[in-house]
Amino acid sequence: MAVTKIQARHAALTYSTTAVTYDVAAAIYSETYGSTTSELKNITLTIPETDAEQTLLLGTGPARTLGANTNSPGVTTGVVVATFQNAMLTPKGAGPWMLEGTMVLTGDEQISHDLGITGTATPSSTKRYAVGDIASNNWNRVLVGCVLVNLNNGSEQVAAALTNVWFTKIGTIKPTGADGYFEVDFSLMCKTMDGAMQYKD
Repeated sequence: MAVTKIQARHAALTYSTTAVTYDVAAAIYSETYGSTTSELKNITLTIPETDAEQTLLLGTGPARTLGANTNSPGVTTGVVVATFQNAMLTPKGAGPWMLEGTMVLTGDEQISHDLGITGTATPSSTKRYAVGDIASNNWNRVLVGCVLVNLNNGSEQVAAALTNVWFTKIGTIKPTGADGYFEVDFSLMCKTMDGAMQYKD
């Protein structure tokens, strides 16, 4: 069996600070996004989890043949004997989409440019940033931003789009060793309804 191999050079993350309009006719990776963030070491995409909770009920069930109905899991012998306690599964709502990664800082104010943070200009030809001040441009969170994760090795292509994303963490900027560059961890999430994946047939 052939194994699809996608190397780091086949992956790209593109971010837009403005809303992206999606339609069924066009693939999500062919829509117009903003700038490409190429200075990433890794990314981890978490697809929404659809968990369920088991509720135990009174009594034990009658004997059933495997596959006879939705309540017959008799994988041990093919027949469920009347010794298993009755139970039901209650599905929970699907969780959010999540994306985590590490950005290698290569230039002036890269985080602010890539994430759409404008800051406040000062007379000393610098730009000042603060966190939590929603009345200014200091660290406003872009609520209509869109992220595209595109994996394309030339023959196979998988893409995930997250829109209306919320940046939950822009981590501590830290040096990584004698090579001298700095990196920062980030994570973002969006609602279940605001994410999708698309596979090339």
